[in-house]
Amino acid sequence: MRGRKQEMKIHLISAGAGALAGGLMLPLFSAVIWLLQLPVELGDTFALFAFGVGCLTAGIIAGCLKRQGGLGNGVKAALLLFAALCAFTLFTGNLSGEFFLARLTATVLCGSAGGVIGVKRE
Repeated sequence: MRGRKQEMKIHLISAGAGALAGGLMLPLFSAVIWLLQLPVELGDTFALFAFGVGCLTAGIIAGCLKRQGGLGNGVKAALLLFAALCAFTLFTGNLSGEFFLARLTATVLCGSAGGVIGVKRE
């Protein structure tokens, strides 16, 4: 039981750090859109990229803390972040968007890549 609590704590910490990293990217991308006078429709693409950065960060931290099973642990941490995003968008009424499958794909790819990078870090 202690091992599961420890593992869940690691995934919660890494998902929180990923949410923070992705959340900090959003104002940066908003400023880029505003400064470069890009079309507003690119906001969804930049939001998807920010979410990918958050999942990558969550995977890296999960891999660094766990030091084994980087692929699985990175995906688990990123899926926690994805579940939190789905819960948030459920309340705003924007769950069925065109980018739903893209977010899920970014979750798996970026989380697994981050987990492998995190395990390989010294």
